[in-house]
Amino acid sequence: MLAGMRILSAAALLLLTIMPLAAQVIPDWDVNERCGSRYSGEPNRLTRGYCLTSEQEAYDRLKLVWSNVDARTREVCAKGAGRAPSHNYTNLFECVGPYIGQDRIRNAAPFQR
Repeated sequence: MLAGMRILSAAALLLLTIMPLAAQVIPDWDVNERCGSRYSGEPNRLTRGYCLTSEQEAYDRLKLVWSNVDARTREVCAKGAGRAPSHNYTNLFECVGPYIGQDRIRNAAPFQR
């Protein structure tokens, strides 16, 4: 019985440790599929290319700022952006953009001369 409680406690501790780390990871969406299925066919190659390019640029910007966005904002924005049929990283960056560095601003030291 005591061994079972220890295992359960260890599992709960591990879960509490892993959950915040998972929230820090940028969501993994299949951009090639989402851009490809939506913009397939010869006339849409340019539109598909735009989709891929804008998603790559947004993802690269997210990599630079993701850790500076609070966990709740990351969660809410990722949930909303994941529902879109395409341009998920673009939508995600637009959602978190206004909140980048909010903790730094909120906890700013008083102005000094």
